[in-house]
Amino acid sequence: MRTPPKKRRGSQTGLRRINGQLLDVGGIAAYVGLTDKATRGRIARGEIPARRLGGRIVALRSELDQWLAKLPPVAQVSSK
Repeated sequence: MRTPPKKRRGSQTGLRRINGQLLDVGGIAAYVGLTDKATRGRIARGEIPARRLGGRIVALRSELDQWLAKLPPVAQVSSK
């Protein structure tokens, strides 16, 4: 598996994003609560909306919000 390019000296640490709207795989994974590997698999199967920009996989935060809103709700289990 390829690793992303190293950050330049003096650049911010943490997830890489542009104006908080464009997320890379690590950002997508953190946003939806999955691992990087699981996120890449779901993107490859077309389950998560993403695209390639240059050689990187990226997604728009607004498209992820729409995708998350369309997911079916989880059944509530009452505990007694």
